[in-house]
Amino acid sequence: MAPLSKENLDDLAIIDPEIDAALKSGKLPIPPIDYADPVKAISQLRALEGYFPIPPAIEAVSESTAKYTTRDGQELNLFVFQPAQSSDKPKPLIIFYHGGGGSLGTAYSAAPWARSIVLQHDVVVISPQYRLAPEHPFPTGPSDAWDSFAYITANASTFAADPRAGLIVGGPSNGSSLTSIIALRAQNEPAIPKITGLYFAAPGLVSSPDTVPAEYRELYLSKTDPRCLNAPILNAEMKAVFNAVYGAPENDPLYRAFNVQPFSQHAGIAPKVYFQVCGMDILRDDSFVYADILDGLGVQTKVDVYKGTPHVFWGIFSWIEQAKVWKEDTGKGIGWLLARDPSTRGSGGDDGAQRATL
Repeated sequence: MAPLSKENLDDLAIIDPEIDAALKSGKLPIPPIDYADPVKAISQLRALEGYFPIPPAIEAVSESTAKYTTRDGQELNLFVFQPAQSSDKPKPLIIFYHGGGGSLGTAYSAAPWARSIVLQHDVVVISPQYRLAPEHPFPTGPSDAWDSFAYITANASTFAADPRAGLIVGGPSNGSSLTSIIALRAQNEPAIPKITGLYFAAPGLVSSPDTVPAEYRELYLSKTDPRCLNAPILNAEMKAVFNAVYGAPENDPLYRAFNVQPFSQHAGIAPKVYFQVCGMDILRDDSFVYADILDGLGVQTKVDVYKGTPHVFWGIFSWIEQAKVWKEDTGKGIGWLLARDPSTRGSGGDDGAQRATL
């Protein structure tokens, strides 16, 4: 992936017209948040989750719940999604970690995404529960994520999945952050099945600009661009709240992938990595830098970019044109990771929507 120019990056942060109109309408359920009190702010944000109910189950996808046990003896849920019609064909396994800054969200929130991917690709999707801050601060989240990953991959056959047919790990936002840490560890664990693809949707990979290689710092702009810092969904104040309650040391290798250096250690994380990047996102340039680093290490990357959109915009602004493009891209991107759709190989694309090409 060729690095973008300052002009490209500036253009990506111009707000999408549909999102701009929705914000100006004043109809979105976004009450004031008390950023001065991080614990109270998280409570207020959790209350908002009720405004976005999960659609009911569908007949074509079977849903079940299993359990795994963490290293400290806690039993947590695994939500399993698979085709309702069984077959003898080996099914790839996708492990999906939900987002929410390590303090919001639920594992079952993956249901709409999982149902869609199961239907498109005849796979098994498992969404693990992991404990959240402030009740369970760092490193509980990453520890739970690894424990669930190790359990699922060791017991894949009980879920009618076969990692040899494909093992994809990913998720949005904090789910991507957890995935990146899992992938770094998994490559050094001979007993763990090999990850064949990673799905990074608006990932947080950088805790300090000091960990960004010098040759990229001039183009590492999303954490200083006022439009990204003041964007809806994830602004600088909300990011500070997440950091405060999560409690991770800035330089801890279990916190952000860029804390694991030299970057040569990242060469074996997976043969393929698919990125989705929001153009007006404080985390935007984490993806651009990491995709270019991975390219240089011989990892195949695919990057889709959504101009003028805030962090994980497809959740709140699900009706806009770019959210429809995102959904279509997601199916194609997972197909690319599974090597099932050769027409999607390469980076980005331009189909007339506000998606940027790289």
